[in-house]
Amino acid sequence: MCLVAFTSCASGANSEKKETVADSGQLASLVNDFRHTDGFHVIRIGSLGTSIAKSIMKRAAKEDEDIKLVSNIAEGIDRLVVMEFEDASDSDKDRFRNSLKGCLRGSELLLEAKDDGDKVSIYGVPSEDASTIKDFIFYVPSEDAVICMFGSVSIDAVGKLIEANY
Repeated sequence: MCLVAFTSCASGANSEKKETVADSGQLASLVNDFRHTDGFHVIRIGSLGTSIAKSIMKRAAKEDEDIKLVSNIAEGIDRLVVMEFEDASDSDKDRFRNSLKGCLRGSELLLEAKDDGDKVSIYGVPSEDASTIKDFIFYVPSEDAVICMFGSVSIDAVGKLIEANY
């Protein structure tokens, strides 16, 4: 259901030109600023790591149609950053959250979902024709987690995955 809402939101996204989500340099700087802070845990997967993962998915996709559809979506992802800060001090959490808000200026809220008090917000920048979404930020405040996926994803590829599973 979330993917259906996401596709609908992305397809109807405002077509005015926007900056890339949190300028990837800004986000990289934010991650670097906090990665050695007590309570912050960071996983970064660069272009080589994502290329290896895509290669593995392509091989697996020969035997599984769902993996093929996911592989088509992942093709546009260049790098990935996961940051969890649940164990950080309250003051460090507040500093990070405020900095993240600043980084998200210029992006568009694509989807916000709530379930049993948990909330996830997905930000990105739709292309002018709304055929792709560039740079995704998944923010889950209740889990003190941020996932940044850098690259472009085709809305058609997301739609095909949704159709195949619903």
